[in-house]
Amino acid sequence: MKVFNKLSIIWLMITLLGFFAIDSLVFFGIIDPYYEITLVNVLINIILAVGLNLIVGYSGQLSLGHAGFMAIGAYATGILTTENGAQPGIRTMK
Repeated sequence: MKVFNKLSIIWLMITLLGFFAIDSLVFFGIIDPYYEITLVNVLINIILAVGLNLIVGYSGQLSLGHAGFMAIGAYATGILTTENGAQPGIRTMK
């Protein structure tokens, strides 16, 4: 079994390119950090919807794993917010 095939490397490069594009747009002041957070939330929800569509739509199985991963992520974000006193994803300008 191959760990990395050509298609997975292409998707990794597309993902990294998208990340650096969004990060550079915020760094150069083209978009606000608010729009960055909104865009990231939209993309996360798109990934969640496509994954849920694959599980429920094509295989007909009910999956609680998606809800579990989102709950773990929300719980970890809540802990980080209370421990650090700042919201994750918000950059402070110095």
